[in-house]
Amino acid sequence: MEISKEFAIRFWEAIYGREELVFDCFGTQIYKEDYGNTTLKRQTAKGESSYYGWTIDHILPISKGGDNSLNNLKVMHWLNNKEKSDKTSFIIDDVEYEVYKCKMGIDGYRGYGIQEKNTKKRVDWKARLKKHF
Repeated sequence: MEISKEFAIRFWEAIYGREELVFDCFGTQIYKEDYGNTTLKRQTAKGESSYYGWTIDHILPISKGGDNSLNNLKVMHWLNNKEKSDKTSFIIDDVEYEVYKCKMGIDGYRGYGIQEKNTKKRVDWKARLKKHF
């Protein structure tokens, strides 16, 4: 799925509102303006340079039966997305994660999320922000 910057920014705003700088579900800072940028470095508060670029990831990869629905998409730092790739079990910053099928909640949502493999703690935006499309 080819994702335009316009779509990506609208998706960001649907999740994070007007926030310019947020953390992805793995705790990596991303900057709204840096969608798709894998080369630009910005100064951190500590005076170091860091990448803030991000992409849109499919929580359950298309190759594993996922779809392009908004609930299956995730804003993610580009390096974390590169590491996750099309896997349903992966490691980021020495923590093991997995894609899992959510149980139907009282709001009727049934889909996929990302959780820490050992603790089963959900880290995806739907769990953290308590909303979905």
